[in-house]
Amino acid sequence: MRIAIAGKGGVGKSTLLWPLALSFHQKGYRTIAIDADSNPSLALAAGIEPTRVDGLPTLFERRELFASKDVTPDQVLERCSFRTPCEIPLITMARVRGAGQGCLCKAHKLVREVTDLLGREEQLIVLIDTTAGLEYLRRATVQFIETLLIVAEPYFRSLEAAARIKNLAEGLNIKHIYGVANKVRDKADENVILEYFSKCGIDGLAAIPFYEIISRDTSNSMGANNRFVAQIVARLEDDYRAHLLGNQFFTLSDKLLNHSNLDLSKRELLTMRQLGKKGHITMKQLAAHIEAALSTTTAVVDKLVTRKYVKRATDENDRRIVHVRLTQEGKEFLKDHLSASEAVVKSITDSLDKAEQLALIELMRKLHVN
Repeated sequence: MRIAIAGKGGVGKSTLLWPLALSFHQKGYRTIAIDADSNPSLALAAGIEPTRVDGLPTLFERRELFASKDVTPDQVLERCSFRTPCEIPLITMARVRGAGQGCLCKAHKLVREVTDLLGREEQLIVLIDTTAGLEYLRRATVQFIETLLIVAEPYFRSLEAAARIKNLAEGLNIKHIYGVANKVRDKADENVILEYFSKCGIDGLAAIPFYEIISRDTSNSMGANNRFVAQIVARLEDDYRAHLLGNQFFTLSDKLLNHSNLDLSKRELLTMRQLGKKGHITMKQLAAHIEAALSTTTAVVDKLVTRKYVKRATDENDRRIVHVRLTQEGKEFLKDHLSASEAVVKSITDSLDKAEQLALIELMRKLHVN
């Protein structure tokens, strides 16, 4: 799961990101941090000595690695990251080493490529600290993230920036957009920020008091154990589990389809399975079952009729109603598909013992997967 932290300059993005990274790391997740700020500070937050920071590698300085189309996540981590005292790998986008040296457009592009690449590693948490302002959204630096945390303080310009960030982030189709209220002095401040978040369609996760010390030394465990950090991480973990489950269901669905040796689309196969369960069904009911428009359902049925797997029949009592049912060929075809599906599932679950298989069946029933 890839998570970026955004907000107007000075709201506490970096201060919040490192305790989040520590918390995920301490929970056993493989965690990577990316400092995509043009004025990087995560290395200091991670406990790197100030005298060492300027000598650390940056993504932009190692850009020749990306000349190869076959670059792997491990190669990126080996060449472009450095280990922090707590063992979390940290990648720094770039470091401004002099005036008049041009823009960092290519550096932002590299962060986007690395984020995309690391996203292929399923069991991985990637946290990205963005630069202040909106440039990283204009350049789609965070195009491939699943979650954006917008940090805001209790004053108008910070809240206005949060609203702009949210609107631009929606253009990148980011799945989850959350808000964190920071430096909250009292209940009135908390209410103002959370109400503003709600008005903008931002789900507020936490309101951190002004005097709450996330950590005096963010390189140690104090920040990770902060109650507000724990509150945010708990919500992100829920999303991560849902993400993993979604991927597993999708992968299983693809395996069942690909190993069945049936030249059918998923929607056509779903139609066949529904007809196998119901015996016969009206076009309107079928459209609801396969979650498609009536016109789309008609096209699906037309293809199956052409292949002689289904047939239409007019209702005896009301000729305006058309029922769809499997032909004998369709029934035989579906029987072959179900047998092939069972064989695929058996090959997947052979590594489980009987108790584990029964537990899996019960879990699937609770999820209403039929």
